[in-house]
Order: sequence, then C-alpha cells, then structure tokens
Amino acid sequence: MAKVKKSTSIAIVAVLALAVIAGGLVKMSSGGSSKGGTITYLTHAEAWTHADPSRNYTGQHIAWFGSYMHRTLTAYARAEGAAGSAVVADLATDTGRSSNGNKTWEFTLRDGVTFEDGSAITCEDIKYGVSRTFATDVITDGPTYAIGMLDIPSAKDGSSVYKGPYTTKDNDTAAYDKAVTCSADNKTITFNLKRAVGDFNYTTTYLSFGPVPKALDKGDAYDMAPVSSGPYKIEKYKSKDEMVLVRNDKWNKSSDPIRNAYPDRIVVRFGLAEEVRDQLVLNDSEKNSMS
Repeated sequence: MAKVKKSTSIAIVAVLALAVIAGGLVKMSSGGSSKGGTITYLTHAEAWTHADPSRNYTGQHIAWFGSYMHRTLTAYARAEGAAGSAVVADLATDTGRSSNGNKTWEFTLRDGVTFEDGSAITCEDIKYGVSRTFATDVITDGPTYAIGMLDIPSAKDGSSVYKGPYTTKDNDTAAYDKAVTCSADNKTITFNLKRAVGDFNYTTTYLSFGPVPKALDKGDAYDMAPVSSGPYKIEKYKSKDEMVLVRNDKWNKSSDPIRNAYPDRIVVRFGLAEEVRDQLVLNDSEKNSMS
C-alpha cells in the first residue's frame, strides 16, 4: 500500500516509482508541483545493496541514486512511456560524439557542475570514477562494462592488465591512460573502445561512469560515505537503520536540466516489519511517507 501526505496539507497522489524516476517529483492533486517538505520511505529490508556509484547495478538502484545524488555523463529522460527510454545529456553538454567507426567517444562537461563541497567536477574525476571498476577485488558487485569495452589488453588469465587505482603491483596504468584521456582544459573525456559500440552513450548512463573525487575515495568504505554530485547529499547513513538526504547547496540547477529536486529532505527507514510500516502510514505518524 502507499499513502502520501504533504506537510502543507496538500494531498499528493504520486506513487513511489514516480518519485524515484523523476528525481523526487511529487504530483499534486491540483496538477502542479511545489518545493519543500520531507519524503519518507518505509522499507522492510535495506533498499539497496550499495550506495557507492561504482557498485550500483540494478535499474531501481541506479534510478534512485541517480535521481538524488549521483550524476552521470548521460542519463535516461525523466519521462513516462517510450519517451523515458531516450538518452539525454546530464553532466555532459550533449549525448556524446563518436568517431573512428564508433570506437572513439568523447563527452564535454557542462560549466558549473560541482561536488557537494563546491569543487568543480573535471574530466579527471570521471576518469578516476571509471577506473575504480577495474579494482574488482575492492569494488565488488558493480557493472563491468568498462572492463569489457575499453581498449585495454587482457592478461594471460583473461583479466585486464589494468587493475584499478588501488595497487601498483603488475598494474599497467599506461594502458588505462591510453584508453581514457582528458583534454588539456580537463573538460573533455575521450573513451577509446576495443570495438565499435554505436550506443555507448547508453552505457555512460551507469553510475559507474560518473565522477568520484580521488582525494575522498576510501575504497570499500566509500560505500558508506559517497560524495554527491546531485541535488542531495547524505546527512546520516546507518546501514540497516536509516539514510537521510538533505539539499546539496553546492548543486547548480542551471547545470542540471534533468532533476527538479522538490523535497527538502529524503528519509529512508530500513528494517520495518510490514505491519509496522502500514500502521505508521495509516496513523500518519510519518509525514509524507511511502510504504
């Protein structure tokens, strides 16, 4: 069941999926939208396996974190029906430019894109974020499209000769630096692929192709404190208990044509029995709650 109320006493008739896909969009009974309030999700189990963008794999998890916290070079359009399958520019100025028979793809970053500390997102941040995929002993459970697609040789055992950013032993960093390059102004990233991929810009919708600041990366522990590039950031995260997102005041709406960021806060409570969730909603104990 689902019941949602706005703290300003305006009834909302949105379902959970709409809130997820539209980046916190809540449709009012009047047909309009407004900012403010808190959305609370009440869940039985923890709603995701990982918060680290490099380790998000399922469409549901990518949609949730992609709506609230993690931006990517490209993204799916926030629209219903067939229109929602279209790829649009997100951090990038367009949906990518291919050459070399679709074996080379480049993306230029928008002006004004920043992390939650206000620092500019650069090509090197994207490149570093993608590099983490190759550290399969540390960054587990995430998509491995970068390993399969980038023009990096394989070792005798079939694994990539590049092992990610956390080790120097038998690690061919030069091969990665050749496959992924940054322009002199650190605004344009180029991916060189093993084979032609005409829809590579769909691959770059995965959060594993998003930015991670190297200085703040904690390897496996980054899962509990990922840095936001979107409209919300983590205020509190206790696994199996609760996650609280608040507005990221360093996010620039002018640089983000996709996300509306209507609520002020998003609260996710984990580990609630079904009867407890239902009672909280029915009693209106949790304002703006979704079960």
